[in-house]
Amino acid sequence: MINITNPNQDPVAGDIIVEDAGGFTITSQYSGPPTDAEIAAEVASASRNWRDTELENTDKVAQTSDWPNRANILLYRSALRSWPESDKFPTTRPELATD
Repeated sequence: MINITNPNQDPVAGDIIVEDAGGFTITSQYSGPPTDAEIAAEVASASRNWRDTELENTDKVAQTSDWPNRANILLYRSALRSWPESDKFPTTRPELATD
């Protein structure tokens, strides 16, 4: 990475930089490393996307009264829906019981 704005210095937010990307030259504005808040927002977003996919994947079960392990799946869906408001979000995902 080459800092065009301030040559021979580490880039800071707003500096124009040039990078080699496998034979291609990319010129961009340096934005710096992500903040803790940005990282936390990305983790929360990925966790919500995972949860939404789990809910979508179990929709058919919720509508089929004789589905095997249905009671546990319904409890799992409830845990998924309340997970974002819990103190375990986003680090500890709900798990499906298989008894």
